[in-house]
Parts: sequence; C-alpha cells; structure tokens
Amino acid sequence: MDLMVIFGIFLIFSVALIFSPLGLGGGVLYVPILHYLLEWSIEESILGSLSLVFMVALGSGFSHLKQGFADKKIATLGRFSAIPGAIVGAFLASSALEIFGDSSIKILAVIILGFVIVKNVG
Repeated sequence: MDLMVIFGIFLIFSVALIFSPLGLGGGVLYVPILHYLLEWSIEESILGSLSLVFMVALGSGFSHLKQGFADKKIATLGRFSAIPGAIVGAFLASSALEIFGDSSIKILAVIILGFVIVKNVG
C-alpha cells in the first residue's frame, strides 16, 4: 500500500476521533484529505466526506442516546432535515466550485474551520 494512502487513512481516523466528541463531523477536513492527499475527484471527495460524516454522526448519536444526553423528538426532527440538507449542500458545493473556483472555496473552508476551533477552544 502506498505511504500516502496510509497517511490519508491515518488522518481520516484522527479527524473522526478528534471531531466526534465535539459533535462535529469533520467534513471540512475530509474533503481536502480525500481530494488532495488521496487524489479522489472533487465529486468523490464530497460523497466520501458525506458518508464519513454520516457514520461519525451515527456513532455520536448512539453514544449520546446511551448516556441519556439526547432528546429523541429533536433528534428525529434533525434526521428529517439533515439528509435533504446534506444532498442540497453537496450540489451547492459542486456548483460553487464551478462558479467561484477552488481558491474561494478553500478560503471559506479555512474561515469556517477557524471559527469552529475558536468557538470550541473558548
């Protein structure tokens, strides 16, 4: 197996491990790992990221439910809005890449990631 693939898998596991307890999916980090390190197409990277975020969300949700920290009514409402939101978001991201190009999306991702880090550290 290629060293870059091993490094990419290690990074994906690390992102999941770090972001899961915070209630974050890590999608803003999965796409660059899949696209730039593992050389997936942007469409494959977005789909892979959505799949990974879904798995992290399931694990997090089950953990919170088991510990009694989840409101089942709110969680059900969230499920019905999250799936269409993820689909629409994937199409919007793909369109934004075509319209604005890679650089603007990268800048926006860095700003969002910075905001999330600042909010969680503070």
